[in-house]
Amino acid sequence: MALKLGVVADDLTGGCDTGVQFSRKGLKVVVLFSPEGAKETLRNSDILVLDTDSRAIPAEAAYRRTAETCLALKAGGIESLYKKLDSTLRGNVGAELEAAMDALHVRRAVVAPAFPLQGRTFQGGRLLIRGAVPEDPTLRETDLPSLLKAQMRRSIDHLPLDVVRSGPAFLKKKMGETWGEGKEVLALDAADQEDLKTIAATLIPLSLDQVVAGSAGLAMELAEVWGLGRVTEDHPRLQSERVLVIAGSPNPVTASQVGFLSRVPGVKILGLRLSRLFHDEADETTRVAKEAALSISRGYDLVVRPEGLASQEAVDVATIIARALGRVTKAVVEADPTVGLTLTGGETARAACFALGASGIELVTEVLPGIPAGWLRGGPFEGLLLVTKAGGFGGEDALAYCLRVVKEGL
Repeated sequence: MALKLGVVADDLTGGCDTGVQFSRKGLKVVVLFSPEGAKETLRNSDILVLDTDSRAIPAEAAYRRTAETCLALKAGGIESLYKKLDSTLRGNVGAELEAAMDALHVRRAVVAPAFPLQGRTFQGGRLLIRGAVPEDPTLRETDLPSLLKAQMRRSIDHLPLDVVRSGPAFLKKKMGETWGEGKEVLALDAADQEDLKTIAATLIPLSLDQVVAGSAGLAMELAEVWGLGRVTEDHPRLQSERVLVIAGSPNPVTASQVGFLSRVPGVKILGLRLSRLFHDEADETTRVAKEAALSISRGYDLVVRPEGLASQEAVDVATIIARALGRVTKAVVEADPTVGLTLTGGETARAACFALGASGIELVTEVLPGIPAGWLRGGPFEGLLLVTKAGGFGGEDALAYCLRVVKEGL
């Protein structure tokens, strides 16, 4: 296909769950961990996703990193840009959107971060999770227009659900009128996939005249209405007899999924003890790495998770935990290069890939909505099968399902 689309994501699992929506259409999608090599990669792929790893850094640094990434994509020849946003509005949402608009010299952005298939919707501009106002104290702002106004210098407006549900023609007309009034950033409600399909239909034709921003939910519909390829199951088979799950996300959803997985026969749970890790990082990492490699060699499927992990504590020590989990991953893969990986949480996934010397991921298919599978690019373990999962994605049995289908083949 002639189109070259660039996706900029602030964390790795988010970039993967968005990129795989285009892989499902038979397109070649590559995720890179830095802009280096972007131009060459774009020549040999349809969609390039760049992970800025900027969700947890200060807004000013996130702005700079995002702007540099967008400029690299533009120099590489992209024809349109998709700014991936977290569907619960974590990270530097406004600062990074501003950076993308500034870098591309555009005055229009359409923002629709809903991901209904994962229970994240927006009504009245506000985030709802499975139909309820979220009670998670780590979510600092759940009103999208307010967040954008606080983080951007642009003129912001909100188009509510009734406008979206009036259909593509009316919505496009309303958007045009709003642009004409001098508004630059439009925040749109969406409560189901049909709403996102309506929004996507207004964004034709593709161009660099505006930035489109959203989660995997909108990306799914863009791939459809833009006519990008076709849904296909024709891809190389992904399968591994043994699976290593690195459950580094502090999200309680992941904890519940690990609890479910612990009841599956043949699965062993191994804890990375945080009290020991903070006392002697090298010693605890070595202990867990040796035990993990031994467990895999004995035929177990293995889950490695931090023990004593609380959400607030994890924010403060996330880098140390991710680094240790990355080293454990490398030790296991060195012992058994045929093992399949399932990585939960963006920082965990990135650390594991870096420890393995990879430069990126080629996305192939989707195990469950928003949970992609593919293989590593670059480094000594190129071609290694991996699944990535955002910490809050999936039902209680999601990790168990991922493990089963990787062993059976997908």
